[in-house]
Amino acid sequence: MMQFRLLPLFIMGICSGLPWALLHSTLGLWMKDINIDIKTIGLFALVGLPYSLKPFWAPLLDQGAFPFLGHLGKRLSWIAISQCFIFACLILISLIDPHATGLFFGVALAIAFFSANQDIAIDAWRIEFLKEHEQGMGIAASVNGFHAGKLISSAGVIVLAEYYDWSFAYLSMSALMLLGVVSSIWIGRKTTEVIETTTGSFDYRKHIQVLFNGFIDLFHHQNIWFILFFILSFKLGDALLDSMLLIFLDDIGFSKLELAFVNKTWGTINNVVGVILGGILIHRVGTLKALVYSGILQILSNLSFCIQAYYGHDIEVLYLSISIEKLSGGLATTAFVAYISTLCKLEYAAVQYSLLTALSSILRTSIQAFAGVFVVYSAEIAQKCIDLDILSIHRNVDVGKWIIYFIFTTICAVPSMILLYFIQRKRVVIL
Repeated sequence: MMQFRLLPLFIMGICSGLPWALLHSTLGLWMKDINIDIKTIGLFALVGLPYSLKPFWAPLLDQGAFPFLGHLGKRLSWIAISQCFIFACLILISLIDPHATGLFFGVALAIAFFSANQDIAIDAWRIEFLKEHEQGMGIAASVNGFHAGKLISSAGVIVLAEYYDWSFAYLSMSALMLLGVVSSIWIGRKTTEVIETTTGSFDYRKHIQVLFNGFIDLFHHQNIWFILFFILSFKLGDALLDSMLLIFLDDIGFSKLELAFVNKTWGTINNVVGVILGGILIHRVGTLKALVYSGILQILSNLSFCIQAYYGHDIEVLYLSISIEKLSGGLATTAFVAYISTLCKLEYAAVQYSLLTALSSILRTSIQAFAGVFVVYSAEIAQKCIDLDILSIHRNVDVGKWIIYFIFTTICAVPSMILLYFIQRKRVVIL
């Protein structure tokens, strides 16, 4: 029985993860492959803005089912219609030349909007679907599904791009989103949900009231500002690392097939293990301590890529670096989602969960947009260090810039650990 309840969560995780990689690391590698400059690639991180702004329309999904799809239930109707639009936009982006950056950015932004809309509904559905004692394993199943979707749309797309081309690879992903729609309909028939349909015109006053009430209720938590600043900064260093990781590995000579297998496939395996260990760790020591352990591992993972930059195209070092990075990422994601979930009230599930996850992405998205600029400045600093004989470990500026960049990402990971220390001392949330 428990296995059946976990299967829908895993499937929804795949549907959520599929567009994510297509808009982030994979999209950047496509652009680098056709010689678009690194600053422009960095700016494409702004397509993640819909994930940050989704609380503003999240109350729509709390009001009732999407018209004509009420038989699926409130949450699943919104999930299915979002997947239909993602399917259409993926077809469109596969037909566009990325050098037409304005149009390319616009379609990518549309995919991000409908993907964020899908995530709002999936997260609220998960909170309602799971019983309290199922949260740990349910979150693990959902996150593992998410990473399976990312694996398909990253390693799978990279392999397809190697043997065919990028346009064909993205077009193939649109077919998988169509399968997502079918899965949502199947889940709607196999699971029990209270069906609330929307009729007539939308009540904007009720929309504003739900939004306001959900926000105000969230701010009733003790020491909420500590919580909010922690949420803003927890995965900042990891986000900066992730935004440039494929470009870095491509820059030091790894092939697409090596990237697909080691960074994506092997990395996903380690991420899944990290997620499972995260669920076990939360059960054993609690969410806050799990956040501490995963945060320390994230700092170590950023430093490990300084070693990778020094050794260059060394597959054994890459296996080690990716293992540390993905294991820590899996641990951190599970603990972070569990922590945010404890802050949400059932009646405001979509609003509050979307607000908290959006806050966690606002700073990351804004900073990631300048990741390419940071790499350029890192190159300038590396050159000055070499000229002054300060950076004695390596006299190649192309290597030195990445060492400095990864040191910078490590520094960005430290503030959240300081905040977490104060949260533990003040017992902001007892878990």
